[in-house]
Amino acid sequence: MSWLIPGLLAGTSFLKGLTKRGAARQSAASEEENAVAARVKGIFEERGMRLEQDALLSQIRNNAAAAGIDPSSGSPLEAYLQAGRETELDILHARSNAAREVGAYQTRAKQLRRAGDDALFGSLLEGAGDVAKFNYLQGEAAFKPSTGKTTGKTSLSAKKYNLDLPKFTFGS
Repeated sequence: MSWLIPGLLAGTSFLKGLTKRGAARQSAASEEENAVAARVKGIFEERGMRLEQDALLSQIRNNAAAAGIDPSSGSPLEAYLQAGRETELDILHARSNAAREVGAYQTRAKQLRRAGDDALFGSLLEGAGDVAKFNYLQGEAAFKPSTGKTTGKTSLSAKKYNLDLPKFTFGS
């Protein structure tokens, strides 16, 4: 029966730790889903920008051809190449932003998982501490029968702290 209370203390702490770890893992899974969503969003954004780039470059070629200018030389070619460079930079910037966002979600997922494991370990330590404290207090509170003798002397702790305690006597 002496194992019941310490077992309950340790078990309760362990269950709290499992609950915290489970919640952290759920949050980590959510962050991983966000990372996948950010990756897909970045891919679609990049594809959309490529379509816009193709449309812009086609328009430049068509405008130059409609004006009777050879689009493969001179100013129209420079405008075409410059537009291509600028849109390519925009696309690379979008890809970089998506990669950063994905990395942030993945890092957060790792942190949450680690926090959950730390919470479980901390709860195990807390349970061990509760058991040790319970056992210590049980030993301190154990009934120690008195011998029935009174010496009339001041206790050692009273001397240690310079306490002047009155001496009581019972009976005449």
